[in-house]
Amino acid sequence: MSSRRWAYDTFARINETFFENQLPWPEIRWDAQADGSWLGWCDPIRLDVVVIHLHPLLLETGIEQNPWQVPGEWLGERWAGDMLLHEAMHVQVTRLCAGRHRGTSPHDNDYWIAEVNRLAPMLGFPRLTAGRARQGLGRRARPSPSRVNVAFDDVRLFPFGYRRLTGTASDEYTGSEALF
Repeated sequence: MSSRRWAYDTFARINETFFENQLPWPEIRWDAQADGSWLGWCDPIRLDVVVIHLHPLLLETGIEQNPWQVPGEWLGERWAGDMLLHEAMHVQVTRLCAGRHRGTSPHDNDYWIAEVNRLAPMLGFPRLTAGRARQGLGRRARPSPSRVNVAFDDVRLFPFGYRRLTGTASDEYTGSEALF
């Protein structure tokens, strides 16, 4: 199956499974940024027109020297599926907040946190609760709620960050069954 066909078939499963087919159909491009470090990114041109970019090496298994410093055997359809889910979450966040997430980053805003907390139980993480990163210093600092039990680095890398945190990443990415 071509990478293009795989991407659209996987997006369709993700949209149906996690978003009740409510996401706008994106254009999916296989390309990399100049430094090659990003796995993917979402480019909302308008609320109803979205481009998802995925790094072309995501589907290449066995590349030990990769920009993300993960074991080469993790790369492939299961790893790329999690990256596509992550980008689909950005599409959802953009749709929900009409393009204005009002946070310090695309991952540190209330909409992203709500999506992580909504999807975590669906992916087998019912006991993990995300929260926003702490902001500022001194009296203006906003402490994370006490129920939050996940480091923000794992939240911004969801779902990979949760798989890494729980020690399930290797099994998930090297398994033979589809993730979704």
